[in-house]
Amino acid sequence: MIDEQKLQDVLSKVDSQEEALTEGHVEDAISVIRNKDDEDEPSPEWLAEVMAFGFCENYQSSGTGWGTYFGPMMVMRDESGETVESPSIQLVTPEMLEYWAKRAREAKHPGLHPGI
Repeated sequence: MIDEQKLQDVLSKVDSQEEALTEGHVEDAISVIRNKDDEDEPSPEWLAEVMAFGFCENYQSSGTGWGTYFGPMMVMRDESGETVESPSIQLVTPEMLEYWAKRAREAKHPGLHPGI
């Protein structure tokens, strides 16, 4: 399991940066604290943080059928020909939406704070 203090340290560091942030920069900073060999389920907070910065805004493809402003960053086929999207809207829960709203209110970096 991911050390929650490591996640909080990364979030604090990102939030206090003075330079501009990109979604990829934030996602990378959060992703590296989870070992690729880690077989444990990621914490809900870590998953919410990684997913928050993994969606593509103003998504134009109608192939996913989401019908939302955001879409997956990647869509591919697996070995069996099934479509796999990353991140998947299927992983978004009401708790994750609440977590995102909370984090948006707490964020201090102008690139992370939507002004709500």
